[in-house]
Amino acid sequence: MNTGGNKKIALFVGGNDNAIGGMETHAKYFCRYFKKIGLLNCVVRKEDIFDIVHDRKQEYSSYEEMTTILRYLDIGVFFFNDGHWIEKFSTLRKDFSSCVMIMRSGGNEFMKAPVTNMSLPIFERQQIWARELNKLDYVISNSSYSTHRMISIGIMKEKIVMVRGGVDTELCRSYARIKLELHRELANKHKIEPSACLLGIVSRFEKFKGIEQTIEALSYASDVKWHLFIAGSGPEKNNILIHLNKWLKPDQYTFLGQLDIEQSMKLIASVDFLINMSLEYERESGMNTYVHTETMGRSMMEAVCCGTPVIATKVGGIPELFEEQGKIGVIVANNKFLAKELEVAIKRNYVVSAQQIEKYDWSYIFNNIYQHLMNIEEKVVHKTNLVVDLEGSIIHDFCDVETNKQNFLEILQLSNICNVIINTAGELDDIFKHYPYVNDYVDKIVIIANCGRKVLLYGDRFLFWEKYYESLYAPNEKIIEQIREYIEREGIKVTKISKVDKLYINFKADGIGEDITNKINALLKDTPYKVCNNNSNIKLISEEIEKGNTLRFICKHVLKTDKSIGIGNGVLDMSFLNQCQKAYFINPKGISANYIGVEVRNPLNMRDFLGVLQNEVKKESSFCNS
Repeated sequence: MNTGGNKKIALFVGGNDNAIGGMETHAKYFCRYFKKIGLLNCVVRKEDIFDIVHDRKQEYSSYEEMTTILRYLDIGVFFFNDGHWIEKFSTLRKDFSSCVMIMRSGGNEFMKAPVTNMSLPIFERQQIWARELNKLDYVISNSSYSTHRMISIGIMKEKIVMVRGGVDTELCRSYARIKLELHRELANKHKIEPSACLLGIVSRFEKFKGIEQTIEALSYASDVKWHLFIAGSGPEKNNILIHLNKWLKPDQYTFLGQLDIEQSMKLIASVDFLINMSLEYERESGMNTYVHTETMGRSMMEAVCCGTPVIATKVGGIPELFEEQGKIGVIVANNKFLAKELEVAIKRNYVVSAQQIEKYDWSYIFNNIYQHLMNIEEKVVHKTNLVVDLEGSIIHDFCDVETNKQNFLEILQLSNICNVIINTAGELDDIFKHYPYVNDYVDKIVIIANCGRKVLLYGDRFLFWEKYYESLYAPNEKIIEQIREYIEREGIKVTKISKVDKLYINFKADGIGEDITNKINALLKDTPYKVCNNNSNIKLISEEIEKGNTLRFICKHVLKTDKSIGIGNGVLDMSFLNQCQKAYFINPKGISANYIGVEVRNPLNMRDFLGVLQNEVKKESSFCNS
């Protein structure tokens, strides 16, 4: 993996300069943040490069001219805001091999897969995209939905980093504090009845946004008073105006046209409901079609942060927002249910209950995720282990399903700064069924599932227990051969080597003594193994596994650190807490010097404990400036 150090960043922007959509919003805030901290050197556009350091624009007409300018500017990080340069990724990787290269995708363009030769079948074009994207260090996905689509066309899972969000939460909070005043101001300005419910559509005007269908569906919501504000721009503008004129009365809507980002957010904070009824729209790409849909929904995240409830369709990545936030509005199957659900929601006086919106903030994303990927931030140099006995410690009956999901997710998110080991008494399949977001963390965590005799270590290095030793055997053949050669050099003939139950390697070595086994063990001191002999049989074993101490084996030989924080409640074997430097016992029946007792009897107690735990993990892990 390449590292960027503190070298400067080039942002590649291939989108429409006049558009205001997800990619353009990302580019604006990216520039603002990294320019402020002095790391953004230039912005590369289709025909020119804006040199931020010298405040000048340099035009180029060829790849060679572009790369000459980039070398002069001493660029260390290439960040692609979109896929405009997709067919140059391999060449750029070859020409700038030491640079960090990252691309952020909106979630649809790699399915569309535009290339120079659009006569190619779409699956071939998608293969080109996957091949080129796999040349980069990271590809940023905006949802689990997008991640699964990326993997489906061949993008390597280890390249994908999911980053949800991208919201100016400080601006949202400022609007949320004066929400009633903004609402009253908007209604008065457009002479709308005070009793009317204000609805908002803030969107690019594209087919897949389903705006025409939404307008028609709203015409049937006759049991309540409402007024619709539409803001945006795009190719469907004329069709939207035609639908407004056809289906709604003039006093039922206000067409605002294109607003800037701040104005759009102010409108979202002013209305009673934001409506986003996106479709799974079959769109042409070359001679083929693909499904174009809502992969994340930034305006809906902005609404959540402003305290404005959302009415949305269950497509693409939208359900993920409702799953992680809970009570933020209404999600429906399609536009046909809009009128009925709107009437119910208005009469119910819906209130948003959002959680942890700071993780949607641009500053959090740039500082905690992007800078980490670019290797230009404070780095974790020594991770502590966090061992969690899941049931009864994090998952509780007194918490509802959504709260348990959120609490577990917060534990998984700590995998950025510590080694998370999940100990569960449940079936592994149930973990993935009830908490599907675990899939996004499998390459960062370890799961030990104690289901009868089945134990599973899950992650990029872990397999079913029964097969674990087979996975260890191949790389350890060299060790086995070295031990055999060592014994023979001592003048003792090895007559038989056999595997027993996948656990041991037996050597038949007549006359071997303790002196030789001690010398061999000295050689094996940095491995998970030792040898022991009995009646001229010498066995290569793992002492921790032999004693059933799975956790010690993982910590010492896989994660390479014994430094651990443990959380348990007595449901599973509590011996693992004795191995932890700091152990928390949830709802203990007595007092012990071996652990810290924590009373967790309600959701509020759980929130407080998670805060303590997060601080403890940060304190125990070691950091340094890169």
